[in-house]
Amino acid sequence: MAHRPARLWSFAAAVALSLVLQPAASAPAGEGVFVPPNYAVATSIVGAYLVSGTEPGGAPEPAGKATITRVGSGEVYRLAEVVGTTNVEAICLRRDTLLGCGWSSGRPVGVAVYDLGSNGFEGTTLYPGATSPSVERLHGDPTALGDFKLQGVRPSGEAYDGIVTMIAGTAGVHRGIWSISGGFFAVGFGLRDGSSLVFGLNGEGSCGVVEYRIHPTGVLEGRWVDPLRGADVGTERLTRL
Repeated sequence: MAHRPARLWSFAAAVALSLVLQPAASAPAGEGVFVPPNYAVATSIVGAYLVSGTEPGGAPEPAGKATITRVGSGEVYRLAEVVGTTNVEAICLRRDTLLGCGWSSGRPVGVAVYDLGSNGFEGTTLYPGATSPSVERLHGDPTALGDFKLQGVRPSGEAYDGIVTMIAGTAGVHRGIWSISGGFFAVGFGLRDGSSLVFGLNGEGSCGVVEYRIHPTGVLEGRWVDPLRGADVGTERLTRL
């Protein structure tokens, strides 16, 4: 997950954004808001790891080390990596055997983890600067992508709504634009793996994203993409020390 400076994608550079999540309208009457199930999380992921993997394009990634710590009482985590000469700090959300992380150099960053639902996607989103995730439902056709009607509830219990626009790319890489009632706007990059979709998001679209699958042995295996380096996907494996 090594990061190297590069030119921002052109669409993100043109966006004027606010990183303050403002109060928004309540969810429409008659439409419930998704509440995620209480997963029986058996495997703790807190600890120290060896890092191995491949860069976008297939070259071996420099060897490194990583530490995962839990933030608060929920399934929010912080991932700190040293890979070669590069330090990466990521914020992560766990949903059962999936860990999604977003990272950005010097900018607040968030992460969204969605599962395929009956009419779109359902999941949780930790917005930039937040310490607890909101629960969300995205109504729309997950096979066609495009605009999804968002309904969410913040940790305070306040409902909000908006639009999430998803644009499909290559190799399962997606772009997402969040426009929420009250003035919040963000751009994200995501990875789709079967029925799951993970986004890193911030105000500039300059954040990377990594999605890991948590194996019963405690090994985490996943893929990552850094929009500052293009749309190619790298791989990564975290093995406990």
